[in-house]
Amino acid sequence: MSNADSEGELEEWNGGPNVSAMDDRTLNQAFDLLGNQRRRYVLETLYTTVGTELSTDDLADRVLARDPDALDRDRVAVGLHHRILPRLADDGVVELDSGTDTVRYRGGELLDDLLAVLVG
Repeated sequence: MSNADSEGELEEWNGGPNVSAMDDRTLNQAFDLLGNQRRRYVLETLYTTVGTELSTDDLADRVLARDPDALDRDRVAVGLHHRILPRLADDGVVELDSGTDTVRYRGGELLDDLLAVLVG
């Protein structure tokens, strides 16, 4: 493929996030969140169920089904409860209700765009 061909493809492609308009903090946060495989599975699962609350047990089951490295459901659930979901809540991309043990995706413009490509 020549440079002209690849440049033409880039000019025609207009989907996805405009990363040049994002600040470094936003980019770093999104890539950091997606850089961990288990967090990526959680975010992809929640992204595909936008507008729906999932119980943390249901989320653990869905992650277990997707993650080839996850062997034990209890370990997945503990990891979600103690590490992954609090981190995602602290970063403002999920709402975590500890009273009902449910989680809902909130996302953000860049994260939504990146997840759309990943689950595409």
